[in-house]
Amino acid sequence: MKVAIVGGSGLVGRALTRSLTDDGHVVLVLSRNPSAKAKTVRPPARIGAWSKDDVDGLARSIDGFDSVVCVAGARVAPLRWTRRRKETITGSRRDTIHAIVDAFARLPADRRPKTLVVVSGIDAYPESPDGDDPAPWTESSPMGDAFLAQVSKTVEDEASRAEGLGVRVAKLRQGHVLARDAELVWYLALPVRLLIGGRLGSGEQWMSWVHIDDAVALFRRAIDGVDGVLDVTSPGAVRQIDFVRAVGRRLHRPIWFPTPAWLLGLILGEQAVLLLGSRRVAPARARDELDYTFRYPTLDSALDDVFAKTP
Repeated sequence: MKVAIVGGSGLVGRALTRSLTDDGHVVLVLSRNPSAKAKTVRPPARIGAWSKDDVDGLARSIDGFDSVVCVAGARVAPLRWTRRRKETITGSRRDTIHAIVDAFARLPADRRPKTLVVVSGIDAYPESPDGDDPAPWTESSPMGDAFLAQVSKTVEDEASRAEGLGVRVAKLRQGHVLARDAELVWYLALPVRLLIGGRLGSGEQWMSWVHIDDAVALFRRAIDGVDGVLDVTSPGAVRQIDFVRAVGRRLHRPIWFPTPAWLLGLILGEQAVLLLGSRRVAPARARDELDYTFRYPTLDSALDDVFAKTP
């Protein structure tokens, strides 16, 4: 199988590349700056250049490939969400997928990739309602209307254009990815290491996460035969305070320093939703339709691996 990964130099892209090449598949990582990202791509995978302004060049790059996976897009953090930054976040994803679908259209049907996998996020869903045990969102739940939900809708709508070309489109709504080399883990663990870890706001907000190994496995399921929306989250969503306590236990640090919601709002503005937003998401299709068995179904099992000392 031949897979092209657009934006594959990031955390998930690198792990997916390793998994595919280890199994003998051909992988081409497409980057806007291949010379700077070349060291992040492990042979036998290759790296190539692409640009949203060169659709013909992109079409030549993916000609004859079986699947295209798009994990590209401007970071949603840590830069403040000004109007210009919001447009960058949205536009980077919209324009990338638009160019990919246009490239598909310029290829004859027998040379066109059969699968397109794109990534949005669990922020596609509304905030989970307050309560002791709110029902989790699943792939059949409605989308929200906040900024990041609008970004997710843009991503998924652009990708859906490929369906008219006979391409199977998988739309992955990914939770927080936990991995040893994940920047997210470093940022979440830093306050704990500095003895200022604790509750953010009420601490009752839900965090839906996934271990990198399970994320890669679900990406590969999507490449092999999934269409439509697929939640890439573990079944073990937890409250924020429980998450930080679990990190504290592994770092042998106390959890005692609360940060009020108003202060986060003052410092971060609208972006505070990244810390205070609450979304309990269940991987219904992975569990019920794909019969997928999670390697790390609980937060404790995932963090034990993430914080394990390497020999």
